[in-house]
Order: sequence, then structure tokens, then C-alpha cells
Amino acid sequence: MNESLAWCRRYIVIFVVTWTYLLNSAVVADLGDYHVEDHTIGPRDQQYISTQWFNCTNASACPRETAEACDSTRTSSTGSKFECHSFAISPKWSRGTISQMYSSDYNQSIRAQTWTMYSLGTTPPRPPAPGPPGPTPPSESGRVDYCAAKQLAWRQANAIMGSADLPDADRHSLEVFDALQLSVACNVTRPQAPPPSMTRVTSGSDAAFRRTMRKARMILYVDPIVGDDAATGTDVHAPLRQLSAAMLALRRYRRDHGGNVSGTILLRHGTHHVRSPVVLGAGDSHTTIRAYPGETAVLSGGVPLQNLQWTHVRGAVYAARIPPGTLAHTPSTLFVDGRRAVRSRIPDANPETQGLHTPDTGTGYFPADDTNVGGIFKQQCGPQQTCLSNQTVANFTYGKYTGANDHTVGYAPAFEPYWCGKWTGIRNLTFDVQRIAQKVPVSAANFSDVGPHSVLHMTKGSNDIWANYQWHVAGFTMRNGSTGEEGVLSLGAGGYQFPRGEGGAGWWFIDNAGVAGLSQPLEWYYNASTTTLYMHANRTALPSSVIATQQYTLVQHNGTQTAPVVNVTLADLTFAHTEVSYLLPYETPSGGGYSLHRGAAVVVEGAVNPVVQRCVFDAPGGNGLLLSNYVRGAVVAQNEFKYVGDTAVVLLGSTRLCDATGGNQPRASLVHGNFIHEVGLYGKQGCGMFQSLAMETTYTHNIVFNGPRAGVLWNDGMGGGNVLSNSLLFNLVRETTDHGPFNSWDRVPYVTLDAAGVERVGPQQSHIHHNLVLCNYKCTWPIDHDDGSNTYLDEANALFYGGAKNYLGHSKHSIANLYVFPDGQPYEGSGPGLHKPFCANNDGARRDSSGWGEVYASNRCLLYAPNASLYLFGNCNPNDLNATVDYTFNNTFYSPDGGVHVQCGPQTWTLEQWQARGYDLHSTIAPQPSLPQIIAWAEALVAL
Repeated sequence: MNESLAWCRRYIVIFVVTWTYLLNSAVVADLGDYHVEDHTIGPRDQQYISTQWFNCTNASACPRETAEACDSTRTSSTGSKFECHSFAISPKWSRGTISQMYSSDYNQSIRAQTWTMYSLGTTPPRPPAPGPPGPTPPSESGRVDYCAAKQLAWRQANAIMGSADLPDADRHSLEVFDALQLSVACNVTRPQAPPPSMTRVTSGSDAAFRRTMRKARMILYVDPIVGDDAATGTDVHAPLRQLSAAMLALRRYRRDHGGNVSGTILLRHGTHHVRSPVVLGAGDSHTTIRAYPGETAVLSGGVPLQNLQWTHVRGAVYAARIPPGTLAHTPSTLFVDGRRAVRSRIPDANPETQGLHTPDTGTGYFPADDTNVGGIFKQQCGPQQTCLSNQTVANFTYGKYTGANDHTVGYAPAFEPYWCGKWTGIRNLTFDVQRIAQKVPVSAANFSDVGPHSVLHMTKGSNDIWANYQWHVAGFTMRNGSTGEEGVLSLGAGGYQFPRGEGGAGWWFIDNAGVAGLSQPLEWYYNASTTTLYMHANRTALPSSVIATQQYTLVQHNGTQTAPVVNVTLADLTFAHTEVSYLLPYETPSGGGYSLHRGAAVVVEGAVNPVVQRCVFDAPGGNGLLLSNYVRGAVVAQNEFKYVGDTAVVLLGSTRLCDATGGNQPRASLVHGNFIHEVGLYGKQGCGMFQSLAMETTYTHNIVFNGPRAGVLWNDGMGGGNVLSNSLLFNLVRETTDHGPFNSWDRVPYVTLDAAGVERVGPQQSHIHHNLVLCNYKCTWPIDHDDGSNTYLDEANALFYGGAKNYLGHSKHSIANLYVFPDGQPYEGSGPGLHKPFCANNDGARRDSSGWGEVYASNRCLLYAPNASLYLFGNCNPNDLNATVDYTFNNTFYSPDGGVHVQCGPQTWTLEQWQARGYDLHSTIAPQPSLPQIIAWAEALVAL
């Protein structure tokens, strides 16, 4: 991955230690010592992590003395080029609260009122090095070009929804409008809200219903309000009460009438509580389960807690006793009036509306400062195994790979050569109560009920954030530390939700913190030993009934490759009230950087032609829909996924090491016309659509927004042949860094069988085309082809605020795309992430290993700043260009001053000099077009 070291190649951030500044944040007083912390100091080819201390004479001299120290380091006797470009002044205890940014390379002010620049150089400005979430420069969410791009995104969303015949398009249009902040930031008049409606039926749904009714040999009705399981269920006026009863009746009918007759179960309006998952086997093939037309049928994994009798405890906290036996286990989530309530949490926040992307309204996290982790231990590797003998492929050599053993916290990844030994665990976390209280309103008393019922959430990293983890809290104590009270969390199982594990402190909070943690309206805590529910009153009101989650999965196709479930359709249903899954077993399925739980609200495994259509996945605690292992010809269409704990749609197969010829994977799936938003509320690698060990998937006409990391993630290439087209991605990478709205990896090649049954090593070409992507918030690249990604055609996409990307991969073609202002990403949310202000990036290329076959041709790249650098070729050798740079041809670069250049190692060339070396032939520089022209070009590219 182009991760922390690559990030460090661009920046050195020097944080100034000052207590005086804490007392007066408007004035930088006598600063004293400052240091380079956790960032690269050293030659480009010998990167390492170091801490360097300097002394300032006084506050006013500090910037120049720092810059001179950096210059001295660059020209040291080693003769190597050092990376020491910029430094920031900030108080030690407010990490990321940068008051002044200085640079020895830039000569213009960054566009933010609270930032000033110190200049020694002549190159154009670039945003500062990525800092952790926290107070940031004023948002540029209303910048004129950004507002134009947002309005384009809204129009495109409306066009996609119309083309895909998406239900509730009027409501979704307003949700997109609001997510883009068009009214607040861009002064666009908000359309009149559509009237509320219980109806989710469209013309497409009516037609599908008529076809279903014509085909069905057996039709059963289920009504959760007036139904009776003693009825036949075949008469709309004499329905059954439970879906499980209808499944039994349909199975009896098939037994008596011979085999695979088609059957339809119609669920009437209301909440159908699922006491255990509805499991469909091969004998349940040719079944449709759908809502009765014009009605909303909710499949719920929760138990209603009704007629609650509240008694006062203290302040605004009340308690209600739940009859023993009502709940099989402690619920992870409560729903009040259809919305997820917040479980007792320190510090306060609602994960549906707050996070690391909302510094202005509170993130709900403690910063990593004043926090230490201990009890560090390493994952052990198991015995080596042979995958394929003596076969080679461009980036890798097959041979003996090492798998990972289970260890004390129960981490059990699938076999994976890349990840073995990279996982690090921790056993405790210590924090300084007084110091964290200076940043977040909290006291020792808030922690008094933290204990074995609690959960610790912490990010992977505090600056460069890639994921997060959860741990069971084994115990908690308070003790006297050097500066006051310290809290010590002893950790049990957990920390396995990301392949690399954690060896340092990140941003963190405590969940299920007990009664003492209740401080916000409707915040709750359940004491299992006394079966008592506690809740903080909403003013003076308390709910008389709530729904407590009990099930992880609602419906499961349980077929196999030899006995699959065939032609089962789930349509027009709402799936709700499922448990969180972040402390269930996770696996690392392949060489990409994601781990995940193999489970979801709806699981489809061992199935042929399954259909999930026009459904609503409302606030699933973990994943929404999982296509697992052998699945062929799945259709996932016109659904809404919202407020998802982890990932909305998961395609996840299995292989024997790197051998995928057994076919135990999802193949030839169609994911079409889905509306996906508010994902990754708990798992910060959660995304809209995730694929690993699957192939030949078509993703088209989907809308994905408001997530912490990628919108679409392909964790490996496996057999390839995938398509991503005509989709809209925006407001992603909001809480992490070093990522894009689309992200791919391919660290390990796989062997598959082609249509003729012939073995193929490595993937077929995948095609990404005609998408609109806004690379905003902390996004770096709109299409992020990370470690080893290969064999892609990225064509005719409209991509705002980021350039093309290759890292350690090969054979990717970027053709006829529109790249708008890759060097001019606007500030929004928690500020910029890792910044790569180039039309194209080919970082880390290595001769005979990666970087070959990369093509950047017939693209239009519009540059925001004058005298811009066109490309980042991380290992560019002026004497050996073919080994380390893209083949570039027939591009048009639009520049405000015509002053573009190409950097290759120590050499800087004009476009003409670059062309003289055989690159960018027929490429030209043109004046910057008008903003209406830019938007018109983008609109023409993505027209449906």
C-alpha cells in the first residue's frame, strides 16, 4: 500500500510543544522546544522514522530557524536528497489543532484564514501535510467550482435514479441534495419536500408482482397483526401470522405436489419479528418472498419491549425492569420510534451524524494524545504450504506461503501469504484523565461504570488512519499517575478487524459505558444481571416501547455448490433491527487491506439466480447483504441501504490458497440501481460495495455516498472481468486517509478457469467507465489502484479533485477521462488527507516488477494552480525512463498560466523537453476553460 512511508516522502511535520499556547490560542507565545514526530527523516531511498529536537530562540524566530534546519538537513554531507518540506506550529495537547503552517517550498498562502505561510522557495502552493481530525481551516464547501461539481452530482443522481427506476426517487433526491450541502454551502434553493408515504411500489414493482402471481403455483399470505398460524394461509382474508409458518406450509405443499413448484409468500403491512433466521435450502428453490403491493413489510431481528414502566434513578436517568426471559442475550442496539438510539458512550456522539469528519460539531472521540497502549504481542505464522509450484506472474512468484496461526485474542484470518506476521495486538490502554478533559468535557466519574460489559473502539493510526478496531474490555481501574488520575483499560478479545493490528494509540471512545456514561437524550444501557434498562430522558419524555436487537441474520440461503438454492427472490421488503457484528469472527480473505465478518442481515450462499430487489436495508448492525462462496447470476437491484454498521453489499468467495479453479466464489453478479448511504458507522473500513475472491461482477447505475472509506472496494483481482459504470460516488473517505471512493488491490494473483475450462493466471481486464466521482473530504485519488492492481481500463470517467493512481501494479490504461483540479481539492470536514496534486501518479514502480504497461492517454487534465507538476513518478530515473514511468500520449493539460512541468528524480523538464524523450507525443497545453465549459464536458461524459 502507498501508506505511511509514501505519505512521509512528501512532508515533514514539526509540532511545536507549548503550554503557553494552550492559555491563549490566538497568539503563538514563547514556544521553547519543538520536534519532528513520527515522520520520515532521511534520504528518499532510506526512509526511516525518527524524532528530532530543536530549540527556538523565541516565537518570532521559530519559523525561520526551523526552515534553516530543514535546509541544512537537505544539504548534509550524505549527498542524498532529504524530504523536509513543511512544518506546523500547534499545541502539543491538541494534536491537529494547527494554528500556523509554514513551508520551505511554497510561496503562496493556502486558502484559509487561520493559516499563514513562510516561504523560501518558488513552487506553487499545495495543501499541508495531512493532520488528524480536529479544528481545521474554514470549509471550502461553498467554493464556486465545488458548488458547480455538487450541482452536477445532484443532477446525475436524479438521472441515475430515473434510469434505474429506483423506488422513492423524490425522497432520495432530497437526501442527495442535503448530503451535498447545496442549500447551506452553495445557496441553492431546496426543492419542496415530497409528501411522506408508506408506499414503495413503482411501475416496475407492479409488473414484477403480476409476473410473480402468474407463475406461482402456491400463494400464501402472512399478516403479523391479524394472522393465525392455524389458518391455511391461502386466502388473503385468512392469513398466517409468521413467515416461518408460511415456509412450513409451502414445504408441505411441495412434498405433496412434487418437487420444485413455484411458490410466493406475500407479507402484509407491519413488523414481522424473526425469532431465528429464515433458512432456505435447495428444497426451497423457486420461491418468492415479497411485500403485498402498496404495503410495507418489515422483517425485524428485534424483540419489542412494550409497556415500559420507568422509575427515576438520578438526574435525567430512569430505569425500567424487563421481565426475565424476554431477551435471549444483551442487545447491542435499541430502536426508538424507528431510529437507532445511542448506547452509553464516552465521549458523547451519535454515529449516524457524527464522527471524525465532523470536528465542528464534535467527533465523539478522544485524541491519541495522553493515551498509551501496552502489552504488545505479535501474530505467529504457521507452517508453510505450497500453492503452485514454479509458476511466475509479473509481480509475484508462487511458491511456499506461510499461513497465520490463531492467537490469544482469537484472530483467525483465512490463509494469506501477504498478511502473515503483520498483525500486532495490545492488551491494555492507559489514558490521563485530566489531560483528555482539556479537550473533551469528561471527568473521572463518567468512567465509574466502565467494566467487562464495555467495548473499546480505536482507529488504526492517529494521523494516517486506515481502519478501526474494537475490543471487549476485560477490566478497568483508576490509579494515580504522574500528572493525576489515570484510567487503565485491560483488553480481552478484539483488535482483529484490520489485518495489520495495532501497535500504537489512535482516536478512541468507550461504548456500553454503563449508567455513569448516560448524559444525552435517549442514551441507554442494559444491565443483563438485573434485566434493567436505563435511559436518559429526552427532556421529560421517555418511550413506552422500544425494539431491542437479537438477531444477526434475518434470511439465509443455505445451499451448496452441488445442491444450490435456485431462483429465490426477495422483493419489496424492509430488513431491520439486526445486531452489530464487529466482535464476531473476522477473516482476511486475500491480499487487500480489508478484514471483515462473513455475515449480514441477508446471507446468500450456495445459490443460482438469486434476486434481491427493491428492498430497504434499514440500519443493519453489520453488513447488509452478503453473497458468499458459490453464487451464480445474482441480481441485487433497486435497493436502499442506509445507516449500515459495516458494508452494504459484500461479495466474498473462498479459494484453496491461490487456486480459485474450484469455483467456490460469486460470479456473474449484477449490482444495479442501488441507493447506498451512511455506511461504516461502526467499522471504518465499511463501504458501499465490497468484493473479494469474486469475479465478473457488473456494478452499474449505483449511488454511494457518506462513508468513512471507499464507496466501492475490490480487495483483489482474482479472475477479473468486473465492470463499474454509470455510477455516482461522493462524500467518501470522510474518516480515514490514503484512499479513494473506488479502491482496488491485487497483491496475490489467483488461478481461475476461463469459459473454455483453461487455467488462467491473473485477472481478465476490468472496465471502469462513465462514472462521476467527487474526491472530497480526505480522499486522495478518485480511482485508487493500490498495491499490485493490474489489468484495468479506466475510461470516460468524470473525476473531480484527484488524478490517476498506480502503486506497485501494472497494465492499467487511463483513457479519455476528465480530471478536474487534481491539485485543487477543497477543504471540507476534517480537512485534506494525503495530497497528491498530479494528473497521474505512478509511485513505487520497480524495474521488472511493477509500473510497466501503464498508459495515460487522451485524457483532459485541468490544473488549479500555476506552474503545476503533471506527474508523480516516485522512482523516476532520467536514464531509464521505460522502467518507471507511464506511457503518456495525446493528453490535453489546461493550465491557468501554461507553466506545466514534469519532475523526474532531480530533473525538471518542460512539456517540450519531456516530449523530446518520446513521452506525451501529441499532448498539448491549453488555457483554462470556463467553469460552465468544464461542467458541460463532465456532463457529456457521464450522460446515461
